[in-house]
Amino acid sequence: MLAAALTMTVAVALCGVTGWHRSLLVVDEQTWAQRWVHQDLTLPSRVAWVCADAQQRYPEVPGTTTLVIDRGPMRSYLISLCLSALHGTTAATDPGIYSLPFLEPDRTDIIVRRVAGPVRFITSDPKGERRVHRMLRDEPALRHRLSWVPLTVPECDVAPSDEPPPPTLETATPDPAEAACPLPR
Repeated sequence: MLAAALTMTVAVALCGVTGWHRSLLVVDEQTWAQRWVHQDLTLPSRVAWVCADAQQRYPEVPGTTTLVIDRGPMRSYLISLCLSALHGTTAATDPGIYSLPFLEPDRTDIIVRRVAGPVRFITSDPKGERRVHRMLRDEPALRHRLSWVPLTVPECDVAPSDEPPPPTLETATPDPAEAACPLPR
């Protein structure tokens, strides 16, 4: 019992707790909870831009599992999750999203092996596009069920903003937020 209490105390001291305790390991001025609470919701992240653009350009194809490959496996996971929710295909995309390692190129290879039936990759990153090309080159038998479509989205990463400074006479009317990416048409 003492060991469990000691372990929990050390974990809280090192990692911080939901926003009111600082972490000893992270030297950021804000806790992750503060960053989440104070993010600028008027400036969506790349994940949101890619998901919205993919939804608009590439509607659901019945019988085909559509997944997104973006920069890094975590972004690919989040965008695929978003897109499958918008398409209403979360049950069909389940084997291509959940319980996979967050390492590339292994993740893309495992997706193709786990998903039964046709798979359409929306590639919003050149490295992801190259991985799909490599798979099709190395295993021509995949061509009957694996397809890809490119999605070019401008560079639009928007980091969470810091807390706004306290208002002064000079900053009584703040400047409006500007989108880092072009607004969808």
